[in-house]
Amino acid sequence: MRTKSLLFGLLAVALMASCSKDEPTPVNGEAGQQAPVTITVKKANFSTGRAVADGQLTAESTINDLTVFVFRADGTIDASVVGATPTEVNAAAGTASLVMNNTTTAAKEFVVVANAPAGTFTQGMSKAAVMAKIMTIAAADDSSSKLVMANQTAVSATLDANKTATENAVAVTISRLAAKVQLDGLTVNLDAATYPSGTTLNVTDIYLANVNNQYNIAGNAGLVNPLINPVTVAPTTDWAAKYTDVNHTVGTPTTLASVPFYYLAPNPKATGANDATWATGTQLIIKATYSIPATGATEAKTGTTYYTIFVNRALAGTTLTQGPDAVTGTQNGTVDTGINANTIYTIAVNITKLGTDNPGEKILPAACTVNVSINPWLSVGQTVEF
Repeated sequence: MRTKSLLFGLLAVALMASCSKDEPTPVNGEAGQQAPVTITVKKANFSTGRAVADGQLTAESTINDLTVFVFRADGTIDASVVGATPTEVNAAAGTASLVMNNTTTAAKEFVVVANAPAGTFTQGMSKAAVMAKIMTIAAADDSSSKLVMANQTAVSATLDANKTATENAVAVTISRLAAKVQLDGLTVNLDAATYPSGTTLNVTDIYLANVNNQYNIAGNAGLVNPLINPVTVAPTTDWAAKYTDVNHTVGTPTTLASVPFYYLAPNPKATGANDATWATGTQLIIKATYSIPATGATEAKTGTTYYTIFVNRALAGTTLTQGPDAVTGTQNGTVDTGINANTIYTIAVNITKLGTDNPGEKILPAACTVNVSINPWLSVGQTVEF
């Protein structure tokens, strides 16, 4: 009897071992099992190729906080964190990391937003609601260090409960939702052959018009913001006082030493749009007063004149050309596409004559050359001569 019991016992152990060997261990752990993850966020590279922008470049890459939504394959929420301080920031590499411990196993999609305005997102939002929010964030805060950034295409990754948060690494590249327009040079040199000695031209204002008020909704949804003034650089910037740099008297070229710049929402040119749609394009407008002294039978004249630059739009009398990438030197990008996210538009203007009586009107000089180079923060350079 003892021999039979021992044989049955050994048989049972053998069967148990056989069953255990036949049942595979789940590759990623049991369904719903926690699988911590480290999310490393990298900002899209950018280069303006312009030394004048260097003072803002670091600020414009600032990540103050991160909002992360993790979705399951069916689009339902798996985990989320709103307005969290990054676990680690590597300024040299341009990255910020965040560890999440409440994510679970299997395939997931990640959506990350940096510097989201308070109250924009809440815990547990659906994927559709999150993407809709990103599309309609209002372009309200113009601080260089608070630019909203996001990945607008979800990043997929499979999380494994048998791995650590470091091993479950997910990389997400985010880009700025805003664009930037920067007046990189303004020179006034009225033609002495056209205007008599003593003629003056004084710049009084430089602003944007036809500006969209939401980051990702195209301008044809309603250009409700009529104008934007330059960003105030700490501690304060009295732009009206700085414009006196170009109080110009004919015969003496004058240049604006300061660099006005503006953050704004995209206003892309509609596909297939032509010259007839120029009025919907975002405009940089220079306003100036002038005084022309009397000469012979010609009476003295004073008034206000405007110079309107249609940013990254090809109009009659304007030539758009691609320029070299400021980093690689290769030709890239497209032209005549209006205002696009994560793009800096650097504009240099040379004024040689009076403009128009009203803002927003086209000036058709003999030739207006616009040089465009695009790379990520994408940099577009535009040279305009009136």
